[in-house]
Amino acid sequence: MRHNFFIIPSNHLVEDAKTAVIILPEIFGHNDFIEDMAKTLTEQKIQPIFLQPLTYRFAYEEGEEAHTYFYKTFGYSFADVFVTAIGGLKKDYQQVGLLGFSVGATLAWLICKNMDSGADFVIGFYGSRIRDFLHLQPCSPTLLLFAQNDSFVLEPVVARLREKPNVNLEVYPAAHGFVDHYGPNYNQVQAEAAKKRMHEFISLMQKDL
Repeated sequence: MRHNFFIIPSNHLVEDAKTAVIILPEIFGHNDFIEDMAKTLTEQKIQPIFLQPLTYRFAYEEGEEAHTYFYKTFGYSFADVFVTAIGGLKKDYQQVGLLGFSVGATLAWLICKNMDSGADFVIGFYGSRIRDFLHLQPCSPTLLLFAQNDSFVLEPVVARLREKPNVNLEVYPAAHGFVDHYGPNYNQVQAEAAKKRMHEFISLMQKDL
């Protein structure tokens, strides 16, 4: 099923869902990990939604090619298309959230700066490039989950983010990509802890529905 450029996957269809979550993948695109995260959301009676433009796929060893493709084809200006698009989903769901990984988390951060985006909450895993947009203020409740061992100095970024209203932040002793059980940096203990925190946050967002 399609809704503008959104894809409501028939293999993850949730009848009478009140909450939908748009999954924004990391630079490798739509892979088995994203499918597994969609299944996880359905277990919470949440309708996962994919973006048709981001259904491309690169292997983990094709990081350079994936990086080039994303920035040449989309870049972070891609966030601008959501301002009206998410509003269309609000006709079908009481609540729409964003769930992003890496570049997807940075896209989610850029989207939630806009009061008119329609995003009710945001969850971002290891959005390392959020550090380039620390001047922004999220308009929706936001949960950011960072890896302690990333490619940049995390502490000053965390300090700035903790000062912001609407931002909930967690740091895990793991490497970038630690939640992806197919990837090279998977950390089972920290992944389970982070996903537990994600589910708690979603449940809190849903409590008044």
